[in-house]
Amino acid sequence: MTMRSEATGTLSVSLTSAPDGVPLSGTSSQRALNLGAVSYATTTPALNVRLTRRSTGFVVATRFGLTVQDASSQVANATVLAALAAPESQFSFRWDGIPLSLTPQVVQGQAKVGQITEHLLEIEVPNSVTEKDSQLQNAILVQVIAN
Repeated sequence: MTMRSEATGTLSVSLTSAPDGVPLSGTSSQRALNLGAVSYATTTPALNVRLTRRSTGFVVATRFGLTVQDASSQVANATVLAALAAPESQFSFRWDGIPLSLTPQVVQGQAKVGQITEHLLEIEVPNSVTEKDSQLQNAILVQVIAN
C-alpha cells in the first residue's frame, strides 16, 4: 500500500511510522506500508498488523503517524483529506473508520500544524478475492488545506 503526499504552497504532510504500526518505507513524498502476506487462515499476522475475521471476509489494519507542516509558520490548523489514487473494485479502505474513494474525504478536520497524530488504516478483503487477484495495487493520496 502506497501513501503519497504532495506539497503546494507552504503546507506539507509527513507520514511516519507509529509505535504500534507497521514501519513505513520509501521517500518523504511517497511512503509504503508492507502488511505482509495475509489471508483468512493467517494465524499470526506480521508485527503490528491486526487481522479481524468476519463472515464476509477479513480486515487487515495498522496504525501510522501524520504531521502537517507549515514552512511559513503562519498556519496553526489544517484539514486533512484522503482519497484513493485509482478505482478499487475489490478492497475497501478506511482511514480512522472513514471510507475512502476517488473523491477526497475529510479524515481530520482540525489537525494542529507541527503535531504528530496517529491514524488507523483498515483494508477490508471480501471472501470473493482469490489468490490470483489478491495483489493490492493502489495508493492513498493525502491533501491538506489551511483552516
